[in-house]
Amino acid sequence: MKILPAICVALVLVLCLGIQGAQAGGDDLYGDTEGHLPQFIGIARDIKSFKTIDSMRVVATFKSQMLVTQTDAEGRFRIEGFIDGFDPEAVQIKCEKAGYTPVNVIRRKVSTEAPIEIECLSQPT
Repeated sequence: MKILPAICVALVLVLCLGIQGAQAGGDDLYGDTEGHLPQFIGIARDIKSFKTIDSMRVVATFKSQMLVTQTDAEGRFRIEGFIDGFDPEAVQIKCEKAGYTPVNVIRRKVSTEAPIEIECLSQPT
């Protein structure tokens, strides 16, 4: 019976890794559009229902630079374009959409090679 837990763990890993890079339209969220990874990837969620929020404006600011994007139909976004030498920890991330109040922005750094993962949590107003 030790085989069953190992199979379950392997199945969960395969499912999680297969879903991790998915984005609306089948594009890879890490997408290599210009020979490099995005600097930030993220998702916007309703903190009460945990459903994703589409069309949310995401603003990333570092010193005098401001990058703006919007979440897709699945609530996902990516940010890239900061100049070399920027400090990812000093980048301010703001998520906003009419009808929602921002609650928290969570950052996760999985590895030095991967983009910083952002989770924008908001609640309906």
